Amino acid sequence: MEKKQEKTHWCASPNKNYLGHFDLPEDGILLTIKSAKWEIVENPKLGTKEELRIIRFEEDFKPMICNQTNAQLVVKSTGVKYMEDCNGCTVYLYTSQVRVKGSMVDCIRIKEKAPLPPVDEEEERVLGF
Repeated sequence: MEKKQEKTHWCASPNKNYLGHFDLPEDGILLTIKSAKWEIVENPKLGTKEELRIIRFEEDFKPMICNQTNAQLVVKSTGVKYMEDCNGCTVYLYTSQVRVKGSMVDCIRIKEKAPLPPVDEEEERVLGF
């Protein structure tokens, strides 16, 4: 049996502890917020520390550093204005592009309206939908 080779994305973050766009499935993913709070994050490339907004998920996924744009999208997507009140809310993460210094680069974005989770066909039949 051939072992699958691990590959490194060209744009992979030097900080492997946090989610990058290259970690997302091609079609995006629906995740449940476990917690959101400000945390001290070390930048291994610069050797600096900074307090950043971090979202942790119920699912087995890396935590996400949440920039201001995505923070605004969390509010639009969930209707929840306070970080401490968003536990259990779902967000849909996908890869998008943004212009940085004249070039288009990939980034993580949160859909303004998260899709509904798939419905179990048996549950749907039992509930009579």
